[in-house]
Amino acid sequence: MPTAILRSLHVTPDAASISAVRDFVRECCADWGVLESSDTAVLLASELATNAVRYAATPVTVWLGHRLDRIVLSVEDASRASTTVRDPNIMDEGGRGLLLVDALAERWGERELATGKLVWAEIATRPPSGSAPTEA
Repeated sequence: MPTAILRSLHVTPDAASISAVRDFVRECCADWGVLESSDTAVLLASELATNAVRYAATPVTVWLGHRLDRIVLSVEDASRASTTVRDPNIMDEGGRGLLLVDALAERWGERELATGKLVWAEIATRPPSGSAPTEA
């Protein structure tokens, strides 16, 4: 079984950092040859990182991992407050980020850490051409 590839990016808790997160995810997807999953991965990372920057207001670490048929992205912050999926009304300008994550990710969740929390999401990729699918 191939070894997972893991990369990380540390950003400051300001809105300008989200652009760096998007660039980081695009670059990783290009390096890994999973461009078909790039747009979804960028959107999910952007939503999770935006939540961390907006609500935790602490430095954020974005982790991106790739293994044959999946990308796992995680956003770590120093806040102990749980993420909350909102039910925004039609006039609300925000509050839809985790709804997007829930709709686009195969799985997602949150893990409490000694130093805060980690919110993660998984998306499927096609195996690289020439690779045989693996049994789970």
